[in-house]
Amino acid sequence: MRRNSNSILAVNKPRSREWTEATQDISCIINGGWPPIWQNHHFQTVKYVLLSRLSFHPPWTEAFPSGTRHLTFTKTSSWQEDTDCCKWDGVTCSSLTGYVIGIDLSCSEQSGTISSNSSLFLLRHLRNLNLSFIDIAHSPISPEFGRFPFLKHLNLSSSMFTGEVPTEISQLSQLTSLDLSQILDTGLEMPNFKTIMENLTELTEVHLGNVQINSSSLQPLMSLSSLRALSLYRCGFSGPIPRWVWNMSEEIVLFGNRFTGELPSSVNISRFSKFTVLDVSDNLLTGTLPSWLFSLPSLETLNLANNRFSGQLGEFVTSHLLSSIDLSGNKIHGSIPPSIFGLKNLMILELSSNNLSVMVQLDMFCKLNNLALLDLSHNSLSVTMSNSTTNFTPSCPKLRFLECSSCNVTEFPDFLRAQDSLQLLNLSNNRIQSEVPRWVQDIRRDSLYYLNLSHNSLTGGLELLGWKNLQYIDIHSNMLQGPIPIPPLSTIVLLASDNRFTGEIPLSMCSLTSLQIVNQSNNSLSGEIPRCYELQWQPLCVRSGV
Repeated sequence: MRRNSNSILAVNKPRSREWTEATQDISCIINGGWPPIWQNHHFQTVKYVLLSRLSFHPPWTEAFPSGTRHLTFTKTSSWQEDTDCCKWDGVTCSSLTGYVIGIDLSCSEQSGTISSNSSLFLLRHLRNLNLSFIDIAHSPISPEFGRFPFLKHLNLSSSMFTGEVPTEISQLSQLTSLDLSQILDTGLEMPNFKTIMENLTELTEVHLGNVQINSSSLQPLMSLSSLRALSLYRCGFSGPIPRWVWNMSEEIVLFGNRFTGELPSSVNISRFSKFTVLDVSDNLLTGTLPSWLFSLPSLETLNLANNRFSGQLGEFVTSHLLSSIDLSGNKIHGSIPPSIFGLKNLMILELSSNNLSVMVQLDMFCKLNNLALLDLSHNSLSVTMSNSTTNFTPSCPKLRFLECSSCNVTEFPDFLRAQDSLQLLNLSNNRIQSEVPRWVQDIRRDSLYYLNLSHNSLTGGLELLGWKNLQYIDIHSNMLQGPIPIPPLSTIVLLASDNRFTGEIPLSMCSLTSLQIVNQSNNSLSGEIPRCYELQWQPLCVRSGV
């Protein structure tokens, strides 16, 4: 999309008294809806403001990677001059006054910058402004964003803003939700955290993830008595989590900081009836897991990963809405509580890198029909299979990710036969002593992209790896024999060292233009190394081992 002539007019039109008065009362009652004395100049003002595409200035860049662009579209493509702008995508008007009260360009393919003289800032009656997930090309947040006296919801998340958050944001006295969080660290900073927060007294939601805050304390938020949801991930906070944080009634997201101490032993459970998300992962928290964690009736996401929690898991009593549990990277011991297998909405279960023990029958997870990701890796578990194969029916969950590394697995899980959506399979560092069954090689050939069978005792041959979209293949440290396997064209990483492969490296390896890392060392290969190994991959990690 290019900036059209309307955009230039919107930016450069002289700010006469008539112009100023007109822009103070912008509305979208176009088809005969204007009071007679306003019909001419107000009609033109609306065109200047909205048809300017809100003055996104070039250069136009791709807002999202090509693999995700199907999730986006250009909302302003419906903004045609001869149509009612209140019906345009992303524009909301008041049914009483006709004023433009909402602009939502989220997840559209808008890109560029928003300067302080953008026509966006002429829409003084805005109540909702959502510019999330667009590409602002690492530009700062304009102080003009603080000039919307009626704004209640401001969402600038994941739009690549950088620089300092302007103090003028504190002038949005009616603001109830503020979201400046970024997926990546773009250099967005809020050194005036205390000033801004203490003036926005109506806030019920604060989302400042990946915003660097010049404070180690959450104290400026303590006076926000209506606060229900708090998201401050990767903000640089440290010290204990203040007790008042546990008064949030809907959401607490504090991952990626340096918080210490323990979770509270008790909370006012009545305040948590609508609580949906708790994520305090990647901190330095210690202690055991309090019982109230397993009794939150509306909880959907529980993420305590990569802390120093110890003790055992409790039984999930009323948490029937849970869709994601991540407790990986702690010191939790004991067994997996039976109540987990009753969580019918569970899609993600990550328990890796703990001290969980005893025996687990993998077919128990067939009770979780919605399960898409299961990670039991690096525990003291012994993952076994049921003696009967009749349990492995299409009613088992259609897993996309299965990780059972270092789980004392002794055979290929039979329930994999029914998996037709598997994208990642990791059975590394186990005790499998057999050939790779043919049915394993037939697992959904167009979905699997990651395969790790390393550090087992696999035997036999594996000449053809038939998964056409496979990108990562790790079969090293086994006893595989025969010719070196030929990976598909999509392969990026091939690790096949420390086996018993024989013969020459086939010249067809030279056609693998996507391949970046190859390790075929410590085999019994013969012949010459193909010249393409030197020409194509010399700068990369190449060890042919001939």
